This record gives sequence, C-alpha cells and structure tokens, in this order.
Amino acid sequence: MDKVRFEQRCGADAKAYVNELAKLRITVFREFPYLYDGDLGYEKKYLDTYFRSEQSLVILCFDDEVLVGASTCIPMSEEEESFQRPFIEKGYEPNEILYFGESILLPQYRGTGIGKRFVFFREEHAKRLGKKLCVFCAVVRGEEDTRRPSTYRSPERLWNSQGFRKMAGVTTHYSWKQIDETGVSPKLMQFWAKSLE
Repeated sequence: MDKVRFEQRCGADAKAYVNELAKLRITVFREFPYLYDGDLGYEKKYLDTYFRSEQSLVILCFDDEVLVGASTCIPMSEEEESFQRPFIEKGYEPNEILYFGESILLPQYRGTGIGKRFVFFREEHAKRLGKKLCVFCAVVRGEEDTRRPSTYRSPERLWNSQGFRKMAGVTTHYSWKQIDETGVSPKLMQFWAKSLE
C-alpha cells in the first residue's frame, strides 16, 4: 500500500492504458452487485467515449507499476442520451453537470481511503470546468437478492459521507449481460448527486 500513487489523465492521454482499464473493469464489475459478464472489445469501445472527450478525466491508481484502481468522469453533455434524458426531464441543464462514470478498485485496496481520493479528484475537475452538479448512477439490487455475498459492503456509506444523496425519481436503464444470463438485459440504475454551489 505504501507504493500506491495516482495519475490524472484527460481524454486521449489516458488511451495508453486502455487494455489495463478494460481488464480491470471486467474483473471488478464481475462482482456483486453488477455481476457483469465482460467483453474486452465492448470495454474498449465504451472507454473510447472518455478518450475522445477533451474534458473527461481518468484517474489511475497504481501499486508500484500495477494498475489496481481507476475512476472516470465526463461532462454529462457528452454522455449518451439515456443518461441525459432523466435530467432534462427534471429541468436540469446537462452542460452544468459532471457525470462520474465509475470507480473501480481491487478488493484488497478497498477501505483504505482511495475511494475518497477518487471523489476529491473528480470534484476538483468539476470545479475547474465550472460545473454545478456532480452525479453518478448505481445499479439497484433488492435487499433480498440471493446473489448478495455475506461479505458484501454497500458503498452507500461512502457516498453519503462524501455528500452524495439519492435523487428521488431520477433513474435510467442500462443494459449488459450478467454472469447468470444468456443475453443482454436492461438494469435499473439510480442516480445520486452532489451540488457544488
């Protein structure tokens, strides 16, 4: 842990790590609650949205020279329509929002303060861009979900401690193939937000 370091890269400057990022996403999102049956080709296409944006930020977390975590953000106006629509319908202006794409971290590094650093770096980026709101979304799973491991710790405590709150009635759907599915299906995603005003 003593050798953990961070790098912040904007847009195309992060593309050199596309393979490491794609593999890390597949590894981390395979766990509950996402249960994602990842595909390297799809991951590279997904990440290209961030590489094409001049205002995106990719935060890389290394232990020595090994990528162990990453976090992303991008202006909401550059996200896909299904993510913008719930905000437009509620009267928000996408140009005023920074969307937090994901924070992914290998299990042995969780609970060490890295997640808080990811939030800090992205909020600072939002302020530099003059954004008024930071948002992210998370998959909705019921408390009775039998796939939930006994060791699972919800990140909601971290999100609340960093000032994020659930946005009542602001949801979307995002599709992926789960490890227990034969094909892609839509999943309910709940948005969380923090005002910078």
